[in-house]
Order: sequence, then C-alpha cells, then structure tokens
Amino acid sequence: MSSPSAASPVAPVRRLIGRRRAALWLAAAAVPLAALVWLNPGDWQSRFLAPSGSAASGNIDSLAVLPFVNITGDEDTEYLSDGIPASIIDRLSKLSALRVVPRSTAFHFREPDQDLADVGRQLQVNAILTGQVRAHNETLVIRVELVDVGTDRQLWGERLTGTMDDILATEELIATRVSESLRVELSGEDRAHLARRGTSSSEAHRHYLKGRYQIEKRTEEDVRKAVESFTEAIEEDPGFALAYWGLTESWLLLSDWGWEPLEKVLPKARLAAEQALALDESLAEAHGALAFLNEYEWDAVTAEREYRRALELDPGAADVRIQWAWFLALQGRAEEAIAEVRITLDTDPLSVRANRTLALFLHGARRYKEAMEQVQNSLELDPYGALLHRYKGQILAAQGRFDEAVAEFERPIGDAQLRLKYLGWAYGRAGKVEEAQAVLDELDELSREGYVSPGIFAFVFVGLGDNDRAFEWLERALAVRSPELLALKQEQEWDPIREDPRFADLISRISYFTEE
Repeated sequence: MSSPSAASPVAPVRRLIGRRRAALWLAAAAVPLAALVWLNPGDWQSRFLAPSGSAASGNIDSLAVLPFVNITGDEDTEYLSDGIPASIIDRLSKLSALRVVPRSTAFHFREPDQDLADVGRQLQVNAILTGQVRAHNETLVIRVELVDVGTDRQLWGERLTGTMDDILATEELIATRVSESLRVELSGEDRAHLARRGTSSSEAHRHYLKGRYQIEKRTEEDVRKAVESFTEAIEEDPGFALAYWGLTESWLLLSDWGWEPLEKVLPKARLAAEQALALDESLAEAHGALAFLNEYEWDAVTAEREYRRALELDPGAADVRIQWAWFLALQGRAEEAIAEVRITLDTDPLSVRANRTLALFLHGARRYKEAMEQVQNSLELDPYGALLHRYKGQILAAQGRFDEAVAEFERPIGDAQLRLKYLGWAYGRAGKVEEAQAVLDELDELSREGYVSPGIFAFVFVGLGDNDRAFEWLERALAVRSPELLALKQEQEWDPIREDPRFADLISRISYFTEE
C-alpha cells in the first residue's frame, strides 16, 4: 500500500526592495505585513525591473525551491528551513504557467554551497530559489535569492526581518515576488492560489509546519510528535483543514508501519479525515487520505472512488498518485500500477519515491531484470536508500538467490520490525533455521514491549516453511485486520503457501480484494 512518502511494511505525502516601494506594493496587494521591516542591501531596481535576461524574455517556466539553510543551527527551529520553502512550493505549484519541482525531489539538494547551475541541470529547471532562516526567540530573519541558473544572474533577492507571527504573510510575499520576477502570467485563479491560506492563525500554521517536518522523518518518535503538532494546530484553529489532513496521515502511518494496532487508530483517523473534507471538499490530499483510510477498512470500492476524486481535483498530486498506484498493485493490477508511477516520473524523473516504487512494482510483475535495473538506477539517486536495499533483496530472493538476499536484508533499513520481518523470512528460505528462530525470539521480545503485527510472525513462518504456524498467525492477523494481509496478492514472499487451499480461503474472507 502506499504511504505518503516512503514505502511502508505493506507499502499500503527550496538578496531587496526599498522601504517606500515595498509600502506601495503592500498597500496594493493588501498583504498584512505591517510587522515586517524591509531592508534594502542592494540595487533592487536594476535587479528586479531591468528588462533583460531570460525572465524578461519569458523563457523561464520552471523553478526549484530548495530547502532553506538554518543558519542558527538550532534544531528546535529546523522545521522552518523545510516548512517555509515547502509552503512556497505548495503555492507556486498551483500556477498553470510554471512548472515547480515537487518538494520530495527538490529537498534532496540540501548542501548550502552547491553549484546551482549543476542543480538546475539535474532538476531541468531555469530558475532556483534559495534561502536562509535565522530564528531567535520571536525574531525571524529570512534572506531569499532567486537565480536564473542559465545566466547565473540574480533575478530577485530580499532580506525580511520580523517576528514568528509573520511566517504566513512572508510565505505569501515570497511566492508573489517569485511569480512577478519570473514574469509569470497570472489568472484570477492563480492569484487566488498565491493568496490562499489554510489558516489565519500564525500559531496554528507554525504547529502545522512542525508537524509536516516531523512526519517526513518517518520514525516512530517523530510521527508521534507529528500527531501532537497537528493536534495543537487544530486547537489553535479548529477550522484548519490541512491540519486535520496531517493528523489523518499521522494516525494511519502509526498503524501502517506497525507501531499501533489498526483498531486503535482507525476511529481517530476517520474523524480527522471527515473533518478535513467537511471544511474543504476541494482538498485533494484529504480525499487521498480518506481513500487510504478506506483501504484499511477493506472498502476498496470507496477507496478507488476517493483516489479518482483526489486526482480529478489535482492531477499533479504526486503523493496521491503514488498511493493510488499502490492500491492498484495491492489489488493485483500490476501493469496499471506501473503505468501510474510512470505518469509521475514523466513530470518528476528524479523523484526517489517514484523511482523506487517502480522498482518494486516491476518486481511484483515478475519482470526481474527490469526491476533490478530500476533499483540500480534508483540507488544512483539515493545511494544510501534503505528501502532500495530491501527491494533489491526481494528481487534477489525471487530469483532464488537467498544468501545474497540475506546480505541485503541484514543492512540497517530503518524500522526494526520491518527489518526483522524480511530478514527472518530470508533466513528461513536460505535454510538458516537457527537464525530465523532467533528473529522470531526477537520479535516475541518486541511484542512484550509494544505492538507487533501478527502478520509479521506469519511472514517469517512462511520463510521457514512452517505452513501450519504461518496460517495460525494469518488467522490472528485476520482477526485484527493486520496491514500485511493487504499485500497477499502483491508480495511474492507469500508464494510458498499460495497453492495451499487455505490461502485461497483466506483471500476469499478479505473483503478488501475486488474481483479481477
């Protein structure tokens, strides 16, 4: 299944204006930035108004917004260096005349002194926006620079000084300045997108940015923190639809990655998803979250309808499209899933998530040579990608190369339960019974400390060839609707029991699967 970013266990969403001119612009645009002070460190007129360069000639139609540099080095404010540019990306990506590199790809370019011309070539963009953030107590200083990477010419730059309460207005200002500097032709709808705010509460927005930063880190501790951050955002502004969407995603990830039982998170996730859509029915991500939720409730028909609605509202919602592709793969519709991932890659060829997902789907379609080539290509984009080594191990195992697969699964791949799941299975298939039993013992110990899905135990027993114990644990998994069950059609690791009559019977009792 899909997860908004990394694949889950079952794989079920970056230098200047004069004070007087700024005041005139602010009055015309009615942007509430009275608390900000605009400083002029350079010749703004020659940089911003001069009718030269590719921006003036209308050649710039693509942009990357890189993560900002947190020059204070304070981890407590690190979320701003990701959150502010991410919000700017969200605004600018809605402009019809401008192609904006998605956050998931642009944020891989974090080095502060990197060659922007080289980054531009890799991302295939004409312009790049970079920035620095300094936050101390309630004071906020942001310096941004927009560069034409073809000519190495600064198109616009600005230093903004204000307070933490000015973040929302600053994001809006930067997005507008960028569109003006690139001479982007704006429709009325485009202008509305630039000015649109999910909340008028600066405090709620700060909690939301912190939640998005935490959820992207994809550790149990950080996802639990994200739940707290989104909850605090909602407490500040109960009408903040995006915060409810973030809360939905956080709850689902806690179950998707095996950190909480499904029965505990589903009611909370559904309440948040329904509230998000009640507040903003046009929010594509909320429809995607509701679709994901319906997958967990084994309502595949409603899930498919919600995915299609989400992509109708926003065809460029890459995370939702990847989730939709996972849905298709889990339903056994491998070729359709591959086609959907390729749609994402057509517009974002450097997307690590899309590239690695394609590798796994090619494996699911039993196209092993293509799958391994795709893994190798993806490792060039993400050399230390833990999930890619897991996928490589799965492909090797499918070819009967179990010792090589074990070597891949023995690598640290993030979550302990996920690593043990595949490692224990591979040990069993490689005939390393004692090692597989040691994994089962470790899982048993983990289950005494916290939640471990019964489906993980079943998975390891399949590797050991102990079919009776595997089906015993699958029945336990069925009783609690373990996420592993949704991957029964897609994951080849279940092949050793696929011909057992008990397997077909189990599939028939899982209402998630639709008729092929």
